[in-house]
Amino acid sequence: MRVGAFSKMLLVLSLGPPCGIALLFASHPDLAREFGKNLTAFPVSSLAVALLLVLTQVSLQSLRFWAVIPPDAGLGVVEAARIFTLGDWANLFAPARGGDVLKMILMKRAEGGGSIKLPWATGAVLADKVVDVGSLFLVCAITGSLGLVSGWAGAASVSRPLALVGAGIAALLLATIVVAGSARTARLRDVFRQLLEGLSALKHPARCPISVSLGVGAWAAELVALGVLCAGLGFSPSAPHLAFAVVLLNVGITVPISFASLGVYEACLAYGLSQSGLTLPSAIAAATAHHVLEVLGIGLCAAAFSLPIRVLRRGTSNSVPGGIDAHQAPLSCGPEPGLPKGTR
Repeated sequence: MRVGAFSKMLLVLSLGPPCGIALLFASHPDLAREFGKNLTAFPVSSLAVALLLVLTQVSLQSLRFWAVIPPDAGLGVVEAARIFTLGDWANLFAPARGGDVLKMILMKRAEGGGSIKLPWATGAVLADKVVDVGSLFLVCAITGSLGLVSGWAGAASVSRPLALVGAGIAALLLATIVVAGSARTARLRDVFRQLLEGLSALKHPARCPISVSLGVGAWAAELVALGVLCAGLGFSPSAPHLAFAVVLLNVGITVPISFASLGVYEACLAYGLSQSGLTLPSAIAAATAHHVLEVLGIGLCAAAFSLPIRVLRRGTSNSVPGGIDAHQAPLSCGPEPGLPKGTR
């Protein structure tokens, strides 16, 4: 019964945002008509360029994930990219960031990471999140959108809740350090040590700057892709407004409450774009196109990075040591028919 009630709650939450947008269009038919007109007005060239930029964005994010993993894990670039894209693909549909849990499991099961434990993988995923947020902050500073973000946070009265959340996370980390330091069991100390080892790339003199640079490049590709879509509708929002819209989008979808963030994604991004001069129908159309391209780009990259791994594993599974093909290997190691036991 509890599982059924929880599933019903998730279903209600998932249907809420799309139903809200449908209700908005039903009560404003002129808005719905303008939205449909804008949605079909994108030039094919704009959609193609935006998709190429999204693929670049996801590829750079995958490289960032590989760079933030400590080198002693033994994970190659393609394997790390496969883990990242499959996890992000799962994040589109799984509640409560289930794709991040999938990343940890895939890291533990990876062929090149036989010694990876779940606490170590958890630290690596957390390190990637830290670099992701930090690189977005750098992009906001470079584009000059920090004023827009801080002004919105003050007007929306979200600065205090965000500060409380940050203080809570800091207190939790401090409590974890204290508990781990005073733990009597060696197991808890070992878990904490593995977690810190997974985070060790943040203090690496080479990997940390590389991962941050890749993160900045990924955010820049997303901003340009969004700008290309807006330009296809005849609008040219400035870089600060584009960065502001992306910040609102990522704040809104941090905790998914609907299937593939449907509705929430469009609402947050459309609101941010509307602050730069786009009409509401145009902003919703640009946000919808961007959402579709992001889902398509992540799916294509996940398939592209998974294919060579699957082919390689299939090739190795079809052969046995010594270069003998598995199909030609003998089916039995017993004596030949017609010979007594112990006779060759």
